[in-house]
Amino acid sequence: MRGVMAWWVVLGHLSLAMGWKLPVIDRNGLAVDVFIVLSGFVIAGLIDRRSEPFAPYITRRVFRLAPLYLVVLLISAALLPVQQFAWETLPDTARNAGRTELVRLALDNLPAHLAVHLPLAQGIVPNRVLPQAAFTILGQAWSISLEMQFYLIAPLVMWALRRWDRLALLLTIGVMLIALGPQFGSAFIGNKLFLFAAGIFAAKASAQSGDLRWVAATVLAAGCAVWQDGVWAILPLAMIAIVLIAALSDRGPLRPLAQLLGSRALVHQGEISYSTYLIHMIPLYGTAAVCAALGIDGWGKAAAITLATLGGTYLIALASYRWIEHPARDWGTALARRMQARPSTSA
Repeated sequence: MRGVMAWWVVLGHLSLAMGWKLPVIDRNGLAVDVFIVLSGFVIAGLIDRRSEPFAPYITRRVFRLAPLYLVVLLISAALLPVQQFAWETLPDTARNAGRTELVRLALDNLPAHLAVHLPLAQGIVPNRVLPQAAFTILGQAWSISLEMQFYLIAPLVMWALRRWDRLALLLTIGVMLIALGPQFGSAFIGNKLFLFAAGIFAAKASAQSGDLRWVAATVLAAGCAVWQDGVWAILPLAMIAIVLIAALSDRGPLRPLAQLLGSRALVHQGEISYSTYLIHMIPLYGTAAVCAALGIDGWGKAAAITLATLGGTYLIALASYRWIEHPARDWGTALARRMQARPSTSA
């Protein structure tokens, strides 16, 4: 499912850049909402199963996100002038004008923007301190900052959920994060808290054989997410619900869906989905800049940008997964294991 969502993001950005106005596809932020719920589900299950100390846990998570992110971030920073040129040559739409403005903001104060991007802190910088910090340089990485925020607090959340008498603490933290939300953008966890919560509660319900308390908590969190994000949030929530039901069903009308999502092709796309998500804007605006420089316009330009974005994203994602993302994940796993083995070795 991650692979399908990553390509939804790619197609949405392509459509928005070219001014195609494709219904639903252009709302590719909904695909990110699916990622968020999935992250809540997966991380909750992982923490419950492993029960590992915080240090090895966060080491795994950092090595999962940071190495490829840092490479793409630095390349994107170096290509900011190319980005600016490309967006100015693409159709005159509000979205492209907005991207041009984001590049301008980044170039006007690049040291500050790099300073918050390097530690994945762009999502926790208030707009009044550094305007639009979450979306400059590497716009789609706003959700990576959001993901890191979740990784940091997830162990505390899971600890609190193990006993019902700790819920007051959890509710207090949640209310504080939601109250702080208006000071930030969508990359702040308080503004996506209910989507994460829906995933966490769904994981608890799944692990406890459909415990009605966790099912009710999942439904409540989903309803609050619709309240927080608007009616369109129903779509990603419904997609997640259908996929989870299909995955848990041995038979029935949804079984073919589970088999499709488990097919080799989609599993492969899921493996490289993080690379796909992070990298795809580089071939998009890079090709747009080349076309403008060579005087290619009209259908030729549209075809070149489309083919280069789709094909280039896939090929670069394959390479980056093989040479950066996968090795870094293995290094993180090995380091986390050594960290866990030290106490017993010294004993």
